[in-house]
Amino acid sequence: MKPYFIVMLAALAGCSRSHDSDSGPTSVFVSPAAYPPVRMTLGNLTGSDDDPSLIRALDGLFYLVFISDRSGNMDLWITRSSDGTTWSAPVQVTTSSDEDFYPNLLQTADGVFHLVWHRFEAQTTGQSHLYYRTTTTPLDWGASETPITTGVVDDWDCKLMLVGSMELRVYFSSAARSSNPTYNRDIYVVRSADLGQTWGSPAISDVSHVSQFDRYPAVLQSAPGQFHMIFQRQDTDYILDSTSDLFIADSADGLDWSDPVQITSDGSDSQPDLFASFYPAPLFGPWMMSWTSTSFSVGGIVNRPVGGPAPIDMTPILGMGGWSTRVAQAQGGLSLLVFVAGVSGTPQLYSVILPL
Repeated sequence: MKPYFIVMLAALAGCSRSHDSDSGPTSVFVSPAAYPPVRMTLGNLTGSDDDPSLIRALDGLFYLVFISDRSGNMDLWITRSSDGTTWSAPVQVTTSSDEDFYPNLLQTADGVFHLVWHRFEAQTTGQSHLYYRTTTTPLDWGASETPITTGVVDDWDCKLMLVGSMELRVYFSSAARSSNPTYNRDIYVVRSADLGQTWGSPAISDVSHVSQFDRYPAVLQSAPGQFHMIFQRQDTDYILDSTSDLFIADSADGLDWSDPVQITSDGSDSQPDLFASFYPAPLFGPWMMSWTSTSFSVGGIVNRPVGGPAPIDMTPILGMGGWSTRVAQAQGGLSLLVFVAGVSGTPQLYSVILPL
């Protein structure tokens, strides 16, 4: 197992539940017996599979990109399913000698698939850059890829989204390119106005703090002129810093943001809140924020409706904890939820179909 995961699992194993600044997490309406999560049978029983990115494509199929060490290196892999239960044999996407993390997959209305991730160049430069690929055949990405950031930088934690019909945006974090007075991690955005053919220069986001470390941005456009960002802020660049709390900000264009508002806290500042995302949940609002706040093996996925006051403890539903929830709409008002848990001793992917 790679050192990154050894550190992550050891730290998460020692966590206990943190408290939301508004109120404690509430339980919800279904039991784990009714909707049990299942470990996905993707052929890497003793290795590490993590960082899922899930969509339901125009052809009605689910596509899941994730990172895996099954090749002996951390590469990107993709699988698909017609029902969210049975998945095809994963196909390797990247083959770099460096390590690839945090893939983001989307499909545009023309049927084209777009994929962005960050590559840690441990074997070469020691830097991290963002990369981009595109295809119309999602189980065959070819070998062509484009670096969309360059230089002596450490660009991480990327999140891809489509704005309008032609603009791709990638929000990410970086410390090395910081223009703030101190060498701290800030949030940036890099844009393509032509669906990935060309990319502009990264620009720092005004949500960034002058001295603290901001990372793992997730951005949602809930309606025309309504953007929301959730991200974690902490005292150091350590990925699992116990001071990590979550902040949210709003914007009319996804570029100029309101002052961030803290939504998690604990009195001793010792429990991290991290790995936040957005997903559609029509029964609740219709959008949900999801993050991890407790031990990876005994609980920890917490959800909260966008604009809602109370967090929801997912542990009674899932019967287990985890991180990195990703959701796609299924049939009959149900949703396919994929997440990561470490109950086997290494990160592995789990799935469950829920009424969300």
